[in-house]
Amino acid sequence: MGISNCEVFRFVCLHLGFIANILAMIATAYACLSISLEYFLLSKSPMEVVEAKELTGKISETVTILLGLRGFAYENPSMTEPQMVIGYDDLCVLGQVGLYVDGSKDCESCADNYFSMNAVMSLMVSVPLFFPTFFSQQLRMYSSYDVNCVKNFLTILGVCTILLNLNVMLTYFYLCSKKSFYDDERVYFDQNLNTVGSEQDAYYVMEYSWRWGYGLISLIAGTGLKLIDVLCNIAVPTPTVTRNKTEQEIYETIVYADPDDENASTDDDKY
Repeated sequence: MGISNCEVFRFVCLHLGFIANILAMIATAYACLSISLEYFLLSKSPMEVVEAKELTGKISETVTILLGLRGFAYENPSMTEPQMVIGYDDLCVLGQVGLYVDGSKDCESCADNYFSMNAVMSLMVSVPLFFPTFFSQQLRMYSSYDVNCVKNFLTILGVCTILLNLNVMLTYFYLCSKKSFYDDERVYFDQNLNTVGSEQDAYYVMEYSWRWGYGLISLIAGTGLKLIDVLCNIAVPTPTVTRNKTEQEIYETIVYADPDDENASTDDDKY
């Protein structure tokens, strides 16, 4: 399989894939910071960011929630401890009442092994899969060292990495994300922090804005770059000798010359 046997095409395409592979590993490794329960790391690489603002002026500060893979960072300037990280295992306690965690939803969704443990393990496997590919890619850059097994090896590892990254993103969106937090743009509460249906009956009017965090953006970028690497690997065919029996027989032919016979022939030439 491939597009062209031209050496220039091989050089350009495989070097492009090599650079894309390095950048993909860096981006995927950066997304792993969202596993942390340390505020500094999680604040730099959240999967999503939620900003909650009270519109009537009863709460002046804007609260920021940074969602990770094992917990979320909570930033509220009005509190004595303005910055804290809360694990998803404790979400049910907070979800019973509050303006930021929706108690009517499944508070255990983000903490479930189908998401949290699954996402962590997928990323921990995805990143090490990059390392064996660098040396094999360098072999493919030279047609004399290129063989079918190397190309298949790179393709399989590349597809596995992409599937693992997709698994993290899809489980995050479908099993966590907005499954435990308010996803409506505007929600109305009474004085007891119970939701009401209209603004006339509301004591608090909360506005929630969602956006992607750097962790999710880097994971998407890493997956896209890895896809480019896989396509570059597939686009360059292996040399024809790897699949042409006639060329293989010629290549594998060994001509053996006896050194004694060569010396004898040289002596005979002297006479």
